[in-house]
Amino acid sequence: MTPSPQPCTLLNNTFGVLVQLLLALICFSSLLIKWQLEIPRRSTVVWVLDSAKQGFSALCAHGTALVVAMFMNQDSRGSQCSWYFLIFCVDTSVGVTIAYLLLKTVEHFAGRAGWETLEKSGDYGQFTAGHEIRFRVWGLQMVVWCFLTVLARMCCGLLVWLSQEPLSDLVILVDRPFEGNPAVMLAVVMLVGPIGMNVVQLWVQDNFLKTSNKGYHLVDHDSSGAFDGADCL
Repeated sequence: MTPSPQPCTLLNNTFGVLVQLLLALICFSSLLIKWQLEIPRRSTVVWVLDSAKQGFSALCAHGTALVVAMFMNQDSRGSQCSWYFLIFCVDTSVGVTIAYLLLKTVEHFAGRAGWETLEKSGDYGQFTAGHEIRFRVWGLQMVVWCFLTVLARMCCGLLVWLSQEPLSDLVILVDRPFEGNPAVMLAVVMLVGPIGMNVVQLWVQDNFLKTSNKGYHLVDHDSSGAFDGADCL
């Protein structure tokens, strides 16, 4: 009797973990490229803080997506990988929009309540007279952004769960070309497919998570157009 082919799973082997780490490395390298192309360019310290904010939120969002994908896999047809890919596609479109609206809502109410730390994302004190970075402000903004990201991902998961009947046929179609090749499918749905979408997602989020210099009086630029990192220490 021929054994049934093994379905694609997300966390049951070292290969899956390595694929996810490679995806993270490639996508966050794209943020480095974007930073180098900025005019004017953020200081190294500010860019690291902005990118770290995305890094922590990406871990939270990724973990939430894994949980949702494994939950969907238990209650319906399709593999964990196909459900993850579907949830990922929804998140990079609908999820980013929800997270953006939630962030702007928080900033709006923070402004009305006088909570300066949350009123303007990406402002950690680098435009004040002393150019002193307030890491407590960054930490609070990071925690809030992680919470909003998880909330947006859960909304996407709820949307997928409510639509699981028609979507089950779609995930079966995603699985079909990879029957008997779970490692190939894992590489495709976690690496080949998401690279472009993830890079776009990170660049879009970077644009609304960083603060602009509009409304500030900037001083001490170096010749390359970057803010002097020493001013932020």
